[in-house]
Amino acid sequence: MPRLCSFIACAERGGTSNQYHSLYRTIKASVFAPFAVTEFSLFLKGRLGYKTSMKHVTAFTDGSCLGNPGQGGWAAILRYGRHELELSGGYALTTNNRMEIMAAIAALEKLSEPCEVELFTDSQYLRHAVEKGWIAGWMKNGWKTAAKKPVKNRDLWERLQAQLNRHTVCFSWVRGHAGHVENERCDVLARSCAGRSGLPADPGFAG
Repeated sequence: MPRLCSFIACAERGGTSNQYHSLYRTIKASVFAPFAVTEFSLFLKGRLGYKTSMKHVTAFTDGSCLGNPGQGGWAAILRYGRHELELSGGYALTTNNRMEIMAAIAALEKLSEPCEVELFTDSQYLRHAVEKGWIAGWMKNGWKTAAKKPVKNRDLWERLQAQLNRHTVCFSWVRGHAGHVENERCDVLARSCAGRSGLPADPGFAG
C-alpha cells in the first residue's frame, strides 16, 4: 500500500492532532478504506501515542451450513471492555459462504455508533474479499466477476460494504476447529441455529 506508507512517513515527521485527523480522513476516503484506515489508526496509537475518538470493539464470527446448500446458521460475539454480547440466527436454505458473510454483517450492524472493530473470522473468502479489494473491484465492474459473470452474494456484499464505510474494520483470520475459544463458541451457536426447525427463508439465496 504505497499511498498508505506515504501518509505514515508524513506523520512520522511530526504534526499536530489536526494534521493527523486530516490524514485519517483522507485515508478513510481513499481506495484503501476500510482496511488501511485501521492500519493507520493502529499506527497512530502504537507509534505516536495518538488516540482516535472511536470505541474499540472486538468481534468473533462464524457461519455453518448443513448440506451447503442447506439449513444454515451464523453467530457472532461482540466484546467491548468487560461487556460481551452473543448474536445468532439462521435460514432454511442457504450456503456456508452466505452465513460467514451474514455473521460479520450482523456483528457490525449491531453497533449503535461507528467503531474501530477487529473482526476475527475463519473464512478466507470473507477476509480476502475485503483485504484484497475484491468487493471494490466487483463494484467498479458493475457487480460482475473478471469472467463477466454476476457476483454471487451481491446482496450481502452490499450490506457489508455499507458497514465497512461506517466502521473502521480490521479482519484477522483464525483457523477453524483449532481450539480458538471464541471461534469454537461461535461454531456451536451457528450449528445450533442451523439445526433448528421452522427457520425463515434466506431472501437473497436464489437456490
